[in-house]
Amino acid sequence: MRNQKRIGHFIEPQLTPSKELAYILGVLKGDGCAYYYGRPKEEKRYGKICLRQIREEFAKSFKENLSAIGFNPHTYIEKPRKTECNPNNPKPIFATCGYATKFVQWYKQLSLKDIKKILDDNLEFIRAFIRGFYESEGTNFTSMQQGKYLTWTIAFGNTNQELSYFVLTLLEKLGFNFTIVVDRNHVTFGSAPFKYFIIRNSKKPENHRFITEINPCIKNRLVAFAPPKYKEWTKEIIVKELGNFVETNGHSPSQEEAPKALRSATIRHFGSWSRAKEAANIKVYCKRWSKERIIRELQKNANDNGFSPSRANLDTCLYYACLRHFGTFNNAKRAAGLRIYSTREGALILWGGHDFQPQPNRMVMT
Repeated sequence: MRNQKRIGHFIEPQLTPSKELAYILGVLKGDGCAYYYGRPKEEKRYGKICLRQIREEFAKSFKENLSAIGFNPHTYIEKPRKTECNPNNPKPIFATCGYATKFVQWYKQLSLKDIKKILDDNLEFIRAFIRGFYESEGTNFTSMQQGKYLTWTIAFGNTNQELSYFVLTLLEKLGFNFTIVVDRNHVTFGSAPFKYFIIRNSKKPENHRFITEINPCIKNRLVAFAPPKYKEWTKEIIVKELGNFVETNGHSPSQEEAPKALRSATIRHFGSWSRAKEAANIKVYCKRWSKERIIRELQKNANDNGFSPSRANLDTCLYYACLRHFGTFNNAKRAAGLRIYSTREGALILWGGHDFQPQPNRMVMT
C-alpha cells in the first residue's frame, strides 16, 4: 500500500478527452470521491481516488477505466457492515482505489464548465459521462398493482442543483426527455430535511432506448412494453381504422365505441367525427339537424314508444341537437308539444319505477 502511494505521487494519468475519462468524471460526480491522503505537508500528501459500493460489476468497470488512463488501481473487499438501511443482511463492500496526486490536483480545480469543454458535444463522451453518473446515482424501478406493471421509471438523485441541471442538459443533447422534480423536504435515515433533485422519466419506449444506448453495467433491467401501434396518426390510418371497425362489428362506429386515441386523432385531422366517417364512406347517423327535424324526431319517438321521451331513452345525437338548437331538452319537448316530466317522474323512468305510467301528449308546464 505504501509503495502504491509513493508510485501514485509520480503517476501522470492521461487527461486528454476520452470516453474513459468522461466515464470516470461521471462516477466521481456521483458516488466516487477524489481527495488528498496523508500529512498536511505538500510533499507528504498523496492524491487518492476511491469508489466504495456493493456491486462487483461496477467496481470492475471503474477499475478498467482507471487503468485505461494510466492509473494502477486495485480493488479489495471490506468486511460486511450492518447499516441503517440493511441491518439484518449486510453485504460486502467493494472498494476500488487508485493513487495519482496530479489527477487529484487537476480534478479539484475542475468546474462544470471545464467538464463541458472536455465533453465538447461529443455524443460518445456524453454517453460515457451519463453512464458513470447513472451507475453511481441512478435507479431503475417499476411500480406494480395487482401483478401488472403500471410505470417503469429511470431516475437520478442528487443534492447539487447545478450538477442536476447540467446532467439534464446532457440528456437533452442525447434526445432524452427527462424532467426534474425537487423534493424540498427529503429525509434520509433520520437526518434533517434537505433539498433533493430527482431527474426522472417514466416513458417506457424512451427508458428502453436509454438502457440500450447508455448500456450501464448495473441497474440495466429492461421492462417489456408494447410499442405503439402507430407512431403518428394520419388521415389514411384513421380511415383504415374506421373501415376495420365496420368489417369487424358490422355497423357504423360511434364515438363511445372508438378508442380514445382514435377519437382524438379524428378531431385533430378531420375536425369532427362525422367528417371522418364521410371520408371513410361510412354511414353518418348525425347529419345536419334543424329545429323542424328535431321536432319530427321527438314526435316520432313519442308515437313509437307510447309516451313522451326522456333523456334515458333518447338517441345521443338527437339529445345534443336539442341542446344546440333549443338550449335545453325541455324547451325542445315544449316545441314538439310533448309532456315535460317532473324531477321525480324522470328519476322513476331512469331507474325503472313501476308506479308511474308515462303519458305522451299532456303538457306539464314547470
